[in-house]
Amino acid sequence: MNQLTVVEQKLVPFGEHELLAAKITDGKIYAAVKWVCEGIGLTRDQIKNERNKIQNDLVLSKGGRNLTLPTNGGIQDVLCIELDFLPLWLAKISITPSMQENNPKAVENLVKYQLKAKEVLAEAFLPKQQPHDPITLALEAALETRKTVQTIQTEVKEVKANIEELRDNLHITSSQAKVIRKKVAEKVYEALGGKESNAYKHLNKKLFSACWGEFKDYFDINEFRDLSKNKFEDGMKFLFMWEPKTELRLEIEHYNRQLQLKLVK
Repeated sequence: MNQLTVVEQKLVPFGEHELLAAKITDGKIYAAVKWVCEGIGLTRDQIKNERNKIQNDLVLSKGGRNLTLPTNGGIQDVLCIELDFLPLWLAKISITPSMQENNPKAVENLVKYQLKAKEVLAEAFLPKQQPHDPITLALEAALETRKTVQTIQTEVKEVKANIEELRDNLHITSSQAKVIRKKVAEKVYEALGGKESNAYKHLNKKLFSACWGEFKDYFDINEFRDLSKNKFEDGMKFLFMWEPKTELRLEIEHYNRQLQLKLVK
């Protein structure tokens, strides 16, 4: 078998940046991973994570390859990804809440890359067509437009699926956290017999601790703010149903009974 080598290499303009791409002897086109990541605007740590993902992911690793390419730093082995795998890799880059807040430009760029990068790179390596007659050109343009629309529709569905998955996994908002804190306080005050009760003076910290502890244990989280956004309603249902356990109820009754006895005397 002949060894696969690079037969053509290009820097392809894409938005404000250039993407490094290469075509090898079997006709496949590869995009340099680092150039794509930097064009999106990912941080150094994020780029490192994406390189590891391509090398270790069960599917993406089949499209990854180190190619020897001339760069500004000299001849180097460059991690590249086959063009057919490019949309899948880009779709797997997570748009986290931190990324949305701290690097919104990267989020905007990522969506553009997910939708158009493959076509732009592919077109850069296509042989230039000689002009045809107007009817043929119109038919070819219509077919290409249809193909592009179908591709975009497919990739938009993938992006939407990723966004929906992200929304499901986002932590509760600050306003939702405020609602949960308020509900916990209401349940504790109610269980103790109000802020003026004798039980409140002796047991309020213990009861708050018990309620929060059972809440976090039930949802298997370290802090109540770690609750997934899609679990907010379940969290509220849990608090509506929550009651102190038997041992705590007996302590509450004991302290409130003591106050009642004092008042009787």
